Amino acid sequence: MSKGKPSNPSSAVDPRLKHIRWLSRWLDSSIQIPGTNLRIGFDALIGLIPGIGDALGAALSSYIIILALSLNISAWTLTRMVINVLIEAIIGAIPILGDVFDAVWKANEKNRRLVEESLASGRREKLDRWYIIFVLVSLAGSICFAIWAAVTTLSWIFVSLRSA
Repeated sequence: MSKGKPSNPSSAVDPRLKHIRWLSRWLDSSIQIPGTNLRIGFDALIGLIPGIGDALGAALSSYIIILALSLNISAWTLTRMVINVLIEAIIGAIPILGDVFDAVWKANEKNRRLVEESLASGRREKLDRWYIIFVLVSLAGSICFAIWAAVTTLSWIFVSLRSA
């Protein structure tokens, strides 16, 4: 055995998994709130931007799922990941409350753990084309919903301010 090389080539971490780990941490827990043990990520911060924030957060969360899809994890794991993102997109669209929810829910960290557990179990699946289409349409739907909710909320705020 030579020095500096892994003894088992399969023990090397897949670059897609490394990217999932980095992105989930960046989105959900990269910033420590001073004086506390609480951590938030850029997902909570970009969610504060009306309109674009929640849609961008949903898109970045969707990218993690697409990376997981390329790792051939189980359909059940992917379904749970999509549900996590949908919950975050739907509740995250509520002004203020949604931003707090994003900071606490941490869908990306949940999804990272799901991917790691699925890979550790060794269960891999070649997914049906229609299931993959369903996943992609669901993710696109969550992004569209976030945009719709933001536009609706902003227009309600502007109408309320003009009539006041």
